[in-house]
This record gives sequence, structure tokens and C-alpha cells, in this order.
Amino acid sequence: VGGPALPTSARTEHTTVGQQRSRSDMGCCASSEALSAEHLASRVRTARTTRSLALKGAGLKAIPPQVLELGARLHVLDLSGNPGIDLSGLDQLTGLRKLAVASCGLVALPSLAPLTSLAELNASSNAIAIVGTLPPSVKVLALAFNGLRSLPPAVTCGSAIQSLDLTGNDGLALGAEVAELTELTELLVARCGLETLSDVPWASMHKLKTVDAGFNSIRISSHTVPSSLLVDTALSKLVLQGNPEASQAALMAVPGFDAFAARRKSRLDKVIAGGFSKDHDLLSS
Repeated sequence: VGGPALPTSARTEHTTVGQQRSRSDMGCCASSEALSAEHLASRVRTARTTRSLALKGAGLKAIPPQVLELGARLHVLDLSGNPGIDLSGLDQLTGLRKLAVASCGLVALPSLAPLTSLAELNASSNAIAIVGTLPPSVKVLALAFNGLRSLPPAVTCGSAIQSLDLTGNDGLALGAEVAELTELTELLVARCGLETLSDVPWASMHKLKTVDAGFNSIRISSHTVPSSLLVDTALSKLVLQGNPEASQAALMAVPGFDAFAARRKSRLDKVIAGGFSKDHDLLSS
């Protein structure tokens, strides 16, 4: 059973916002028929060998005891599409490296501090307002389509997150707290109702390579797209398509555009050399 797909900048250059949402809702089944005890036992037996277990849309209301008994042996767990599931006992699975709890109707994410090997977490398409302590091992975090209005403190506290998906959190405010994510290389904030990118002190985010801010309400100018984003980061992919009156001329007028354009060209040269001939970032130019 394959592990849950989570956002990462290593994926294809042709990502669309629709694909991001699909990625955030990763693996959810159309139906939530309860998994029979026989099928569950079979999957758990297989997981003892594969170390990976998918229980998507299984009609679960709690994590089955036989799953918790896998303990540190289990590396990948997908519980997506189980509305109302109680995540009690999750801290017993101390070997988890990838965890998906998308579309589970969660309003809070419990502390995952004991999961010290957890690298990828997908908690998209819920209604999460509270995020418990995250282990510093988390590198990829998806909180898309959760109705978030601000970045939960647990996300930035001691964080080493490299990829953060906040797509579809309409009304989200991006402020100084984002700059605490100094290891961040990819930030996805499409469809968040943003009017500006100027409230984030980008200068401390030297590793940032990708920002998807498509389909917001950003009217491109030096006031809404600050030069620090283009100059002080490692930005080489900026998605702004779908914003009102978006034009490449407006972006080119922002101080620092040339530095960004040089990095973008270098990235595209590598993409073309790898067999891709098109790029859908920026303004679909």
C-alpha cells in the first residue's frame, strides 16, 4: 500500500490550484463504508511487513486497537475520509513518518510530540482551529481548506517545516509569524483571499524557492509584492495567476524583479533540460 501523497516542491512544474486541492484531499474515498473486521485484520497483517497502512474512507470512529498494537513498526498511516474519528492513541505509533488525516471532520489536531520520526502530515479539508504540539521532525505540512484565519502557533514553534500548504483558507492573514519558518522552501497560499504579500518580513526566509499565491485578490505592485520577496529569498517560482488585473508588466516594475527573473530562468533551463517544455507559474506567460 503506497504512502499518502503530500505537497512538496520536488513535484511537477505544472501544478494547478485544482491539483493542489486534490492533493490536499488525498486519497479520500467517495463512500465511507465500514471496513469489515476480516478486511481490517488482513490489512494489519500486510502492514506488519510493508509498514504502511491505508484506511481511507473506512467508516472508522476510532483508531482500531490492532492498528495501535503495530506501535513503532508502522511508518505510514492514512486515515483520510473518516469523519468524526477519534485520534486517541495515535501517540503510540511512534515510528510514523507519514500521516494523513484529511477530510476527517477534525476541529483540533492533538499533540503529536511523541511522533519524533514524523516527516509528513496531511490534515487538510477539516475545520481545524487548534493545532497541538508538532514534533520538530515535520518537514511537510498540509493544512489546506481548514478555514484558518491565522497560522497556528504550533506550526511556527521550533519548526523545521520545509513545505507548507495553506491553500483555500479564505480570510487567512499572513503576518510576521510566517518569517519564523526559516527552513521553508515552499509556501502554498492560493485561494486565501489575500490582498497583499507585504505583511511578511521575507528577508529572514533565505531558503524559500516557491510561493503559490494564485487566485487571491492581489493587485500586483511594489506595495503588494515587496522587493524583499524577490531579492532576499531564493525565490524562483512565483504563481500569481488568477489575481485581479494581473499583468507581467506590473510585476516587472517591482524592484528586485531582475534578481528573481534570473533565478527563474535558471530553474526553467533545468526543467527544459529534464524534458519539460512549458511552465505555468507567474502569470501563465
